[in-house]
Amino acid sequence: MKDQGQLFKVSNTNWRVNFELKRQVNIKPDDEEDDEEESKESFEPVIETALVQFEILKVPERSDRMLFVNFKRKAGAAILFYETVKVYLEQLALYNNATLEEQAAQ
Repeated sequence: MKDQGQLFKVSNTNWRVNFELKRQVNIKPDDEEDDEEESKESFEPVIETALVQFEILKVPERSDRMLFVNFKRKAGAAILFYETVKVYLEQLALYNNATLEEQAAQ
C-alpha cells in the first residue's frame, strides 16, 4: 500500500496505533478575585502531552484468537501516560478471557 509516497506494510501478527494525549494542567482564575494588575496579564494554558503507541499482538505458539496489548510511551509526560493507560487496562480487563460463540441471538 502506498499513500503520499510512504510505504505501508500490513502485518498478520501485530497492529500498531500511535496517538497523542493532551491535558490542560492549569485553570483560568476567576476575574472577580484578581487585582487590576493581574487581570491585565493574559492567561496562558499549560498543556502536557504524551505520545503513545499501543500494539495488538498475537501470542506466539497459541491459538489464533489469543491476543495481547502492549502500551509504550514514545515521548512526553509519564504521569499522563500512566494515568491514561491505567484507565484503558481497567476497561480491557472487562473483556479478558471473553469468548465469541457463533450462535443465534436470543
